[in-house]
Amino acid sequence: EEGSKLLFLYLKTWKNPNFDYKFDGIIYAVFVSLGFAAFENIKYVFSYGLSVALPRAVLAIPGHMTFAVVMGVFYGRAKYLENHGQPGKWLYIFLGWFFAVLLHGFYDTCAMLGTAESSLVFSVFIIFMYLLVFGLIKRESNQDYKLN
Repeated sequence: EEGSKLLFLYLKTWKNPNFDYKFDGIIYAVFVSLGFAAFENIKYVFSYGLSVALPRAVLAIPGHMTFAVVMGVFYGRAKYLENHGQPGKWLYIFLGWFFAVLLHGFYDTCAMLGTAESSLVFSVFIIFMYLLVFGLIKRESNQDYKLN
């Protein structure tokens, strides 16, 4: 999933002249992830019925958003590096994808195990992710700058 999000993100935004601030990486990544989540949730509702709609709206959509914020931080930094002729663009793009995959994998594992312990770990993980993402958004918006 994170690979397809990154592919669409890169193809649609990398050469866009409006991608001119570091924080735009987060904005674009979140929008791509929300589009993916909407498509995925529609598929789940058609496959499993309306009973999955609310849990997916409350957990899956914010989950996709949080993974995208992490990817977007690295994506914006990769764009900065390229715009300034510095090496490391692909490393940062890879790291954004990699950390999003790790977080998504941990999220899915906890959610699907279905034990009391995994539910507790999942709840703690969700709180941790929200705190991490709100902190990243605040820091990145305060430290935003024009890429050119």
